[in-house]
Amino acid sequence: MSIKASGEIFKNGHIPSLDGFRMISICLVIFSHLILRSQNPYLLNLQFNLGQFGILGVRIFFIISGFLITFLLLKEKAKTGTVNLRYFYIRRILRIFPVFFLYLIALHTLNHFLNLNIPLSNFLGAALFIQNFGIWGDNWYLAHTWSLAVEEQFYIAWPIIFLFVPVATLKRKRVLCFVLMLGIFMRSFHYKFPDIADYFLAEFIMYADFLFAGCYIACLQFYNRQTVVDFINNISPKLVYISILAICIFTLFEFHPIYDKVFIPLSGTVILICVSFLLIYFTVREKSPGFRLLNLPVVIFIGQLSYSLYLWQQLFFGNTGLWLNEAPENIVMIFIVALFSYYVVEKPILKIREKFRPTQ
Repeated sequence: MSIKASGEIFKNGHIPSLDGFRMISICLVIFSHLILRSQNPYLLNLQFNLGQFGILGVRIFFIISGFLITFLLLKEKAKTGTVNLRYFYIRRILRIFPVFFLYLIALHTLNHFLNLNIPLSNFLGAALFIQNFGIWGDNWYLAHTWSLAVEEQFYIAWPIIFLFVPVATLKRKRVLCFVLMLGIFMRSFHYKFPDIADYFLAEFIMYADFLFAGCYIACLQFYNRQTVVDFINNISPKLVYISILAICIFTLFEFHPIYDKVFIPLSGTVILICVSFLLIYFTVREKSPGFRLLNLPVVIFIGQLSYSLYLWQQLFFGNTGLWLNEAPENIVMIFIVALFSYYVVEKPILKIREKFRPTQ
């Protein structure tokens, strides 16, 4: 299938609104950590835990990752007839490793001089991208690396599955339903039996449905573009507001001590469906106000900074006793360090990564 036949569906190969969704994701994470580290008893004792919006931000990141990676794999396969796994893994390493290991080196240095009490096992779990499994202990400064571990595990497995399983099989609704049901089961199982859930890979599977949802809608967009466009253009914009409201309600109620038995099984899947719908909607409906907002230059720029912001923000929400952990200085420092990380490390290496793009 040629690129033209498969649908070079986005102008200049750029997918609109994705950086806007990244901006929303990182803002949710930073907002959540502001709440969690505020020491405000009113905020911390709310039955509706505002800190859960950080998990929402990560879940959005997962859907974006599944969508983007699958779209790029589809594009490469349409262009060359196959997927160069070696080049794929090199591109992923160049994207993730440099800034991540810079963070680990900086944190290890600060751990020595500031006595942050981060055990070596935490560094090892983070460096091996297995921090999502609880055997490595829990430390604030490396707690966020669980999501990177989930993504790296996905990056290892998904291209191989994609290469050897027909896309027609991956697009089947029964496959999507199976993955969704597995996510529901694992989230419930992990909530009920957290001590043994790791033995069943729960810490990966309970988020795998978010990644797969992104993969699924990438296939829909790539192969059924016009059908998707017609569907989105014919539905009421009210569904956007309903979806946003549902995401907020199910995020707030998910771990409510009274309603958790209902919302633990339902919340993840409802959020997944609503975020997936919004992602499709705002990559297609270019005349909507939301599309214009998500593609503002400042929004795009923050979205491009999101990886560096995500890595470094954890340090400045810590408890070193220094001024850099006090608000609003910590917010300023997060952006200063993220800018340095992006321009000095990320951007130059992104140019090197382009050498490992398919050329056929």
